Amino acid sequence: MIRALTVALALLAGPALADGAALFANHCAVCHGTEGRGDGPTSTWLIRKPADLTRLAVDNNGVFPVLRTLVRIDGRDPLMRSDIAMPAYGPVLGGEAVEVMIETGQGVLVPSELAEVLMWLVSIQED
Repeated sequence: MIRALTVALALLAGPALADGAALFANHCAVCHGTEGRGDGPTSTWLIRKPADLTRLAVDNNGVFPVLRTLVRIDGRDPLMRSDIAMPAYGPVLGGEAVEVMIETGQGVLVPSELAEVLMWLVSIQED
């Protein structure tokens, strides 16, 4: 599934992957660390340790959780627990709408910057 998602996001390849890494560094690394392992500078004083984002697929039976990741980042996750201090980045990550395929094969439109962060997260998954 990770490879399929990578192919589905192929239109964002090249510079967009670098853009996703830069967006992650600017908005997410303070908690999740530069490599997405949950070891950012603020992680030591947070009540709940940030997720190791390199394990999203491994922790989801080998399938990258596209939809869950998208709604968690943009702040629309109805199952977000109140003890998780993850800010909503929906108002921050913008750009032209692009289609991203979710696990069901359905396409959803998301801002290009959100898709770029998603693509970078897919690229850091461990097997």
